[in-house]
Amino acid sequence: MDQRSISTAPSLLNPLEGPPEVSWSLPDGTLINNALQSDDSGHRNRRYIIFGNGTLLLQQMGKKDEGDYTCYAKNQLGKDERKVSIKVGPNAPKIGYKSPSVVTVNLGQSVQLSCTATGDPTPRILWISPRQEVIPASSNKFQIMEDGSLVLKKVTLADEGKYACVARNSVGDDVKNMEIEVEPQEPYINEKKWKSSLKVLGVSYQTVLLDCKVEGKPEPRVWWVSPYVHQNGSLELRGARKTDEGKYMCKAQNPLGEASLLVELQVASIAEKPIFAVPNIEIIPIKILLKKRFLISIRLSCLG
Repeated sequence: MDQRSISTAPSLLNPLEGPPEVSWSLPDGTLINNALQSDDSGHRNRRYIIFGNGTLLLQQMGKKDEGDYTCYAKNQLGKDERKVSIKVGPNAPKIGYKSPSVVTVNLGQSVQLSCTATGDPTPRILWISPRQEVIPASSNKFQIMEDGSLVLKKVTLADEGKYACVARNSVGDDVKNMEIEVEPQEPYINEKKWKSSLKVLGVSYQTVLLDCKVEGKPEPRVWWVSPYVHQNGSLELRGARKTDEGKYMCKAQNPLGEASLLVELQVASIAEKPIFAVPNIEIIPIKILLKKRFLISIRLSCLG
């Protein structure tokens, strides 16, 4: 265990001379025995170690360890005790390097980057993206967990790069750099590895976008048997007409394999604006003289 992360407060308490049986009482009343190195529950406690000369070593000290420690010594001639008060000062954050610096992940999978830090006051964890931007605590893409770990959801090629975990408090900060690498993979289209066809409904005279978003590493080559292809692989049809109906094939290929998607386009007609039967309308005054009550019906024709 790295003892260099212990705060500047003393971690070795003064020993008692001679060979008596030694035990220590912690600030919360827990008794540490030098024979079993355990607490009263019988479990070994690796944070506290009693050496043969009675010295007590405290590891990973923090504010919670402040207080009075009492050393008890006894032998056949008698017993004695000594009390030592410990006050822990603030210390800068220290990040534990438990996970590898480079993490490989498959496209579309989630990955978790570990970043656990100690310090007093308790450090705040920040993550910096490969674009040198502070990552939000929660979003559709990222999630920072309570222990400081960063979760990336549905990894894409754009997520590759170096990430920095920054642990910061009023005393200082510590940084851990990690890198995400995407495993080489054959192409797949629209986040669906096994779907090979779909239907799209467009509207006459409107723009129709046929999606063909391809993922793969190395970056695949994408093509359609048609013009107007976007950089992301999508096909744009401007002012779609009934004559554009049919089947379109999107293909993607890299050295590891290829993928294809058959898109069937249907174009629906829209309602036309109503028009009168004659292009020019002449307003003719009609003079009607009614001597008795008659029902008069005037019919005007219009098309639409």
